[in-house]
Amino acid sequence: MKITIKNEEKEFSSNVFITKIVYSVRFRDRIEVPPFTSKVTKAIMIKINPNFEPILKKGEPDKNLIFSLLYLNDKPLFGLKKLKLKKEAPYQFEFVYIGDFPEELVGSWNIKILNTEADITTIYVKSFTFDKIGLTPSDFYLANFKTPTLLQIPSGRRDKKIYYLFPEPFLVYFTLVRHWNKYAPNRLKIPFFQNPLEVWSKLFVTDFRLKPVDVIYSEKPFRAFMGKVVFKVEDDLKDIVRKLFSYANFVGIGKSRTIGFGMVDIKPWHKSKL
Repeated sequence: MKITIKNEEKEFSSNVFITKIVYSVRFRDRIEVPPFTSKVTKAIMIKINPNFEPILKKGEPDKNLIFSLLYLNDKPLFGLKKLKLKKEAPYQFEFVYIGDFPEELVGSWNIKILNTEADITTIYVKSFTFDKIGLTPSDFYLANFKTPTLLQIPSGRRDKKIYYLFPEPFLVYFTLVRHWNKYAPNRLKIPFFQNPLEVWSKLFVTDFRLKPVDVIYSEKPFRAFMGKVVFKVEDDLKDIVRKLFSYANFVGIGKSRTIGFGMVDIKPWHKSKL
């Protein structure tokens, strides 16, 4: 078994790492799992490190843990009813941690879960510090929203939640800056524009191919979106956006990222169209 570890910095200027670990998991039996399979990956990671459980119980947003859905052949697994997983199929999932480099999470384990046994193996690790993260500068970026995504409009009220089923640029910027600034060193914090016009005039959508999807996580189904979007960015926001979009490839975009919503793959693009 070969583990690939990509660490982009040797002389660390900060001890805060953004680390993505990809695992393979094979279940010894055919099993039935909840419709949104990040519940399974979360349970697996808590078995590996029980210290994650009290963090998850805290009500604060923008946690430093991200649990992806299960994937099979690069397809995220979710539905509106329980799913049946195949015996010994090569499922994968991702876990992201922000903090010290999590050496204890690199390895192999056999655990008991869901009335069966599972064999988990690390297959890839990628780790950056905040001062080294960033995509190649570009006029355009292609964002692939790989899992259901929800963007919440700030209302200032906990009893009133409004969701937007489109990657509106100000909401994308808002959700990424808020998460970044919670963990980045003070000297690397990014300005938050209170006036949406300051973002709308510099970051905008030029093309998209999106679809609404119905999702169930706890009891009631709700609607989110998936698909591809082309963003154009003006020069004076380009350096900030290339950092935020690279960060989004680790932590996702929007609400409920900790449990696998809003996972994206963003890369430089060469034109305004898909």
